[in-house]
Amino acid sequence: MAGIAFALAHGLATASDEPLPDADSPSGDMTPRDVRQAQRDVYDALVASASPRQRVLVGRLYLGDDETPSALRPKREDVVAQAARSAPQDAFVQWIAADTGRYTGSQCGPTHWPVAEVANLVRLEPGNAGALQYAVALAQAKGDAVALDEALARMASASRADDHLGDEIAEWRNAYVAHPAAADPGVSLWDEAPVAERALLGALQEAAYRTTPTKFALAKACTPDGDSERTWQRIGWCVDAGTLLAGKGSSFALREAGLKMLTAAGATPADLADLQRQHDWLAANAANPMRNADAFRDAPADVVSDWRNAKSEIAATTHRLARLGKPATPPAGWDAKRQEAEHAAEEASSEQTWAAYSRELLAGMEADGDVRMRALALAAAPMRAMLDAAASNKGAEVGAAATDATTALADFAAAHPDDVFVQWVAAGEGDERARRNLQRLEPDNAAAWALSIDDAATDRTQTLQRMASSTRYALHLKEAGEIWSAAAKKYPPPADLDLGRMTESSDAPPTPLSDDDRAAMIAATFAFTSAVQGVGSFSTISKACTVKSDTCTAIGRILADRSDTLIGTRLGFALLRKQGAMSAADIATARRLDWWQEGMRGLSTTREVIAYLRDSIAHGESEAMRLAMQRKGKLEPPADWQSPSEKQAAAKR
Repeated sequence: MAGIAFALAHGLATASDEPLPDADSPSGDMTPRDVRQAQRDVYDALVASASPRQRVLVGRLYLGDDETPSALRPKREDVVAQAARSAPQDAFVQWIAADTGRYTGSQCGPTHWPVAEVANLVRLEPGNAGALQYAVALAQAKGDAVALDEALARMASASRADDHLGDEIAEWRNAYVAHPAAADPGVSLWDEAPVAERALLGALQEAAYRTTPTKFALAKACTPDGDSERTWQRIGWCVDAGTLLAGKGSSFALREAGLKMLTAAGATPADLADLQRQHDWLAANAANPMRNADAFRDAPADVVSDWRNAKSEIAATTHRLARLGKPATPPAGWDAKRQEAEHAAEEASSEQTWAAYSRELLAGMEADGDVRMRALALAAAPMRAMLDAAASNKGAEVGAAATDATTALADFAAAHPDDVFVQWVAAGEGDERARRNLQRLEPDNAAAWALSIDDAATDRTQTLQRMASSTRYALHLKEAGEIWSAAAKKYPPPADLDLGRMTESSDAPPTPLSDDDRAAMIAATFAFTSAVQGVGSFSTISKACTVKSDTCTAIGRILADRSDTLIGTRLGFALLRKQGAMSAADIATARRLDWWQEGMRGLSTTREVIAYLRDSIAHGESEAMRLAMQRKGKLEPPADWQSPSEKQAAAKR
């Protein structure tokens, strides 16, 4: 639960950032932001590079054949092969080419094996088991027993077991320094870091959880297939080569491949206990935050320091251990499974405490005298049913609970026909009577009429006209936040519920959260679960306005200017863009909102995050973002900054 504040802030700020309205889509569907465009940009830049070390990185980017259809964007296999041919003396280039090659046969036709690349790599590094593994895999794929024996024998007598992962990370870092927009860490602690530091995290993302394509071929080569002199000789080679990889491999991938070889050769867990324990100790303290969640708590500068002059993944991890004052080998009594079990037990205890409090909060709200609290509790009844079932170790009848809750909420709304908020909650759950009441109570609210767009019993054209003649688009999410906040203060969380600690800066020690801070986080948590209400209506509106019309232009204007949610405002701009009605002021406002949303990922202290959460409840999310950016002194985007839509437009030109 310690990271809940950051998850909430970034969730609330970007919930409307991911499902962007696509103004060019014929259906107007809400589509994810085109993050692949950044990959395509990097792909094109790497292909155009004069350096084979940069071009060969294309082998790590996964663009489909439909995205690389022409000479302007050649297929990655062709780019890698060309880079390897142009740098036959560069072991790094040959390693990438070999590592991205295929080592499996195909019944559908001939397979292109990286024969030349593997031969070059072995020629350049004849004593490196990390290079010779590709010769083993290639021989195994071809079914060449003689070549397989030769490669295994050479692996067994090798003096080292290295790969070029450290070199690859350095090359990726160079690429992301040159193209910083593609290195989006998505981690608040890193968003304010210098470009070179963010580029390192982008490079580490590329190298996270890397496995060698030879692992299964090595295991197959080491699996006894009979009782012959050749079989026993192979097992001996496999034991020697596997021990070298597992004990001295310069990356986790090599060490894991070695353990797999030894297991295939017949080693038992007891035989491998020491090697496995050392691997697990290093993995538990890995220097790559993408492999080790604990490393995400390290300051960016410390992560950079761990990787400085580190030629390999294991070397960087050794640097991190030294920085933290930990030994390079596991201390006496340390056990990976026990540590995992302890972490799992802590997480389970935290989840149980959260679940118990959630049940108590919802129960208190359901019995409260405030009808709005009771409405929210009734809407959350399926959640409470699942929590009750989990507490009693019984299966949850979610469908039955949802049906009962819908009926109870509809009856409750019928008993309070003039309470707008109660009607909104019930209408959001599909209650037709509540929807009609809501439209009676708020005839000027386009959001109320939007609920009828897909109703076959109503005239869609008339519904759209009613929306166009409205004066606002209000989902009442701010009011929901206020009610959840009042509930969290009235039914406060227990002291043992860990919601994290207050941090003022990266240098100041954390302090306990105040009761008001804890209540704000609780309120934001539950308010966020209801923030998806109305998203279905947004998609419906977008689909209903597929052609230009004055009615849809008017609806777009209401959403852009008078929506109480960020996603509503963004949909308004998308509709106006589709209608050709975006003014210069609209373009500037939309760009500013994009800038604010990007800046929200830079909230790096709990103080900043909780201030945003409180402002969201008090003023709404758009104003909360404005205030957060004002506090950071970043209200206006720089002139050379490009929003996602501007980047997309530039890419199409």
